[in-house]
Amino acid sequence: MKFVNFSALLFLLNEVSFNLVSGKAINLKKGEAFTEEKFVLETGTSMNEEKNDCTKFYNFIRGDNKVYSIDECCSENDVTCENGYITEINANSDLLKISDFTGFPYFSKIKSLSSYSNGVKTLPEELFKLTTLESLDLYNNQIETIPPSIGSLKNLKNLQLNNNKIKNVPEELFTLSNLEKLNLSNNKLEAIPTSVGALSNLEELILSYNKIKTIPDELCKLPNLKHLRLENNEIGTLPPSINEIKKIEKYDLSDNKVKSLPDGSPLTNINDKEYDNSAIPLIVVIMGCFVIPICVISICICLIICIIAHLRKRKNGISN
Repeated sequence: MKFVNFSALLFLLNEVSFNLVSGKAINLKKGEAFTEEKFVLETGTSMNEEKNDCTKFYNFIRGDNKVYSIDECCSENDVTCENGYITEINANSDLLKISDFTGFPYFSKIKSLSSYSNGVKTLPEELFKLTTLESLDLYNNQIETIPPSIGSLKNLKNLQLNNNKIKNVPEELFTLSNLEKLNLSNNKLEAIPTSVGALSNLEELILSYNKIKTIPDELCKLPNLKHLRLENNEIGTLPPSINEIKKIEKYDLSDNKVKSLPDGSPLTNINDKEYDNSAIPLIVVIMGCFVIPICVISICICLIICIIAHLRKRKNGISN
């Protein structure tokens, strides 16, 4: 008895020892051939039936091979569904953390995926098959390399890879023409590729706290760039093309080696005060040095007054 097709054979090898519905083992008599009809009779599941999103999700998370209803994972706070499909996964809580995406399932409708501060080290090919993704947030991990396969995420609008260990970015990243926000701050970049000019829809570019030395002309010619952060790099001079930035609203070029702006620049200072957070640490210091101790002392004084009043009241009661 031959199998229906090769995929069914692979499925059978993986599933044959389990009943997907009841969890019971499938019983075969000695010498008995295992047919698709036998599989359906024993399990109630077709060998070619595609698993729903919740089954794929929990099989990956829990490492089991059970069947789950679509409502089971869609009732979780960290998973969002629409019309029976997973559209968003936030693996950032104590209940759901993903540090290794190897073997990650394919979700045909997923739009947003985040797993920050989870110790993610690599970006396996499975991630780049999720071509419906519009937002990918993997900041504050241990990622060192961005594979060229990232170019397959053509619908991506938001990419957050800040606070990692990335030294270089592939050219394929700059083929993501729908990208609107790119954050690669706090990495180890040596340069900004000239191909950044292909990101025609980019509105926000954050490359602060790297080792960037120059700004390519192509960056300054991005037609929709509104927010630019390049503070704390090693930039020595600004190209004359910086004057071509027309739509810029917020920017920060502070803590570089730049001393002045080119004549006629639409930028009025090295940094936009809207990005200047230097007052925040000062406020924290003031609160720490004065406000908090004063509050503690006030509480102690109130307690002492209450104790004294209580003792006096008790003494008067004994005297009477």
